[in-house]
Amino acid sequence: MKPLSPIHRPLEDDGNPPSTPPPSRITKLASLDSRILSGTPRSLGPGGASAAFANAVNKALVDEMAEQLRSGGSGNDSEISDWAEEIIAAFREE
Repeated sequence: MKPLSPIHRPLEDDGNPPSTPPPSRITKLASLDSRILSGTPRSLGPGGASAAFANAVNKALVDEMAEQLRSGGSGNDSEISDWAEEIIAAFREE
């Protein structure tokens, strides 16, 4: 027989405390949005931890692309270099 949900359990105390469900992903992320550091409350601002992570990933991608372009020079045949040249050419078109 499968266990009854907390709603359908009998009212009498069976000696087992009700189990607390694990926190959801949203709850975990929300708890990362603010912290007390050195006695002062700090916040990651709008979007919190999710936005901070996304911004860090975007910055890492841009840094990687820039490094590949710098290391290859103008004659670089990398896919990123080709892509960058296409983007630059599209913005130069009138």
